[in-house]
Amino acid sequence: MPVKNVFITLKTVWLLELRIKKGILFSQPACSSETEAACFFNKIVSGVIVPNGFSYSDVSAFYHTPEQIKILQQTTIGIAGAGGIGSNCAVMLVRSGFSRLVIADFDRVSASNLNRQAYFVEHLGREKVECLQEVCTAINPDICITAHSLRIDREKVHAVYDECDVIIEAFDDAASKALLFSEYLHSDKLLIGVSGIAGIGNSERITLRKLRENCYLVGDEVSAVSATLKPHAPQVMVAAAKIADIVLSWALSPPQSSG
Repeated sequence: MPVKNVFITLKTVWLLELRIKKGILFSQPACSSETEAACFFNKIVSGVIVPNGFSYSDVSAFYHTPEQIKILQQTTIGIAGAGGIGSNCAVMLVRSGFSRLVIADFDRVSASNLNRQAYFVEHLGREKVECLQEVCTAINPDICITAHSLRIDREKVHAVYDECDVIIEAFDDAASKALLFSEYLHSDKLLIGVSGIAGIGNSERITLRKLRENCYLVGDEVSAVSATLKPHAPQVMVAAAKIADIVLSWALSPPQSSG
C-alpha cells in the first residue's frame, strides 16, 4: 500500500477513535448522493470534527431565511484558479452560506503566495486545490467541493464547469481568461472576470463593470501584475470581496419582471 494511503488510513482510524472518546459525531454533508461519500471521507481525513447536530445552516439562519439558505446550498459555483482571487472568493462564499464549489488549479502553494492568498505556512509545497478544500471545510464542515488539480484548456473546460450556475474567472494569464470568456460569455450562467488589481493605494479604482446580462468584470482593467507592479493583499481582497458580493446578490435577488 502506498505511504500516502497508509497515512490516510491511520489518520482516519485515529480521528474515529478520537470522536468516539470525546462523544463527538460528524454532521452530515450537504452533498448530492453522487458525491456524498467522497465529501464525507474528505471531512474525515482533513481532521474536521464538529459537535453532533451542528450544521452551517445554523450560522446562515442568523442572516438568511430558510428559502434563501436552500438557494445558497443548491447553487453550484465554479472557480477557475485558486490564487489570490480564487482562494479568497471561495472563503467568502463559503462564509456566505454557499456549499457547492467546483475549483480547478494546477499550481502548488509557494512562499510568494502567502502575502495575499488564503493559505498558511503548513500548505507550502502542496496542491492549491487540496489546501483550499481544507480551508473551506474548516469553515463549513458540510461543504461539498469538487477539486480538480489540472490546467484548464479547451478540452477540459466544459467537463469541469458546464454543471456550474456561476463561473468566477480567477486566472493569472490572459489566454486562460480569454478561453473561459469565449466559452461561457453567451451562456445563461453568471460569469465574472477580473482585470487590473495590482499595486497599492486608491482602492476605489477597483470597480465593477457590467459587460452584458449576467456578465461582469472587476478591476481597473489597467494595473496588470508586472515586474514593477506587484499584487498585494488589500487590492486583491477588495476585488475578491466585490466578486463574492455579486454572486451573493445574484443568487438571492428575485428575478426581474419582464413586464
